[in-house]
Amino acid sequence: MWLEPADLPAGYAHTIVSISWGAKRDDATWFSAEPSAILGIQALPLGPVSLEYLAGDPARVAENVADAGDTAFTGPLGDYVQAYSALGSPDAASAAATAFAARTTFDDGWSKSLALAWVAAVQARSG
Repeated sequence: MWLEPADLPAGYAHTIVSISWGAKRDDATWFSAEPSAILGIQALPLGPVSLEYLAGDPARVAENVADAGDTAFTGPLGDYVQAYSALGSPDAASAAATAFAARTTFDDGWSKSLALAWVAAVQARSG
């Protein structure tokens, strides 16, 4: 899986693989070089089913978000990265809920109500 790759080549400096073609592994997208876009596009689509395949390893979620850097939540697709980050820990889920409640702009495919519903589903899943 792109968010939990195995057997990365020596010297590969990232926690995810966003482009995998044959033997090529890269940390990029065709539309943006921003780390938030690179991680955010891999997390899509966010919905009930994705809770099953994205939430397998909370430590890995936190590691992937940390690898996206300081602008993980504010760059392109940053709202999706923040939603993905909620899978990392109960504290991250609470932080995402607080941030989404205060946020006034979202990606065109996302909204405040969807973001808050996502975090509520993450929190309900983790008990």
